[in-house]
Amino acid sequence: MDVATGLSGFRLIHDWPKDYPKLILTDNLNFIIMGLTHFTRLSGKTNIEILKIDFPVSYKEKLRLYSC
Repeated sequence: MDVATGLSGFRLIHDWPKDYPKLILTDNLNFIIMGLTHFTRLSGKTNIEILKIDFPVSYKEKLRLYSC
């Protein structure tokens, strides 16, 4: 998981191989989330997830994110 990805997320998406495990990118700015989501769709990669999360994350939110 990359926290507060920002614009570096575009490079991560571009370089992430389709056969790698899931990459989770997070940020809290709508325009970053929308851009990363759009770029991910254009890439055709299904092993990348974009999440909007405000930081710092509360304990309750951490449990939701990391529980299997």
